[in-house]
Amino acid sequence: MLPLITDYEFDTILLKDADISLFENFKCKHEEIERYIKEDALNDNSAGKGVTSLIVDKKSGRLVAYYTLVSSALLYFKDEEVLNKTDIDDVKISGISSI
Repeated sequence: MLPLITDYEFDTILLKDADISLFENFKCKHEEIERYIKEDALNDNSAGKGVTSLIVDKKSGRLVAYYTLVSSALLYFKDEEVLNKTDIDDVKISGISSI
């Protein structure tokens, strides 16, 4: 019987805090996923284009997955009374580009 996901314990590590060897040995059957972590993730992180987190198996120390969060803008409400509005057209939203 194959092990269940609940049989494992994982750590989540920000890419900038990780040992590069974690992802240098990462293998994936999807070339683009493997290429991104090895070639682009650090640059995107440094340039502010995305934040990558690594999922590491605590027992083996192997990278088993990663995810990158990217935002195109930071949205905020201009009106402090936004929760008192009853009509969506009365809500003023602004945004700051993250790129």
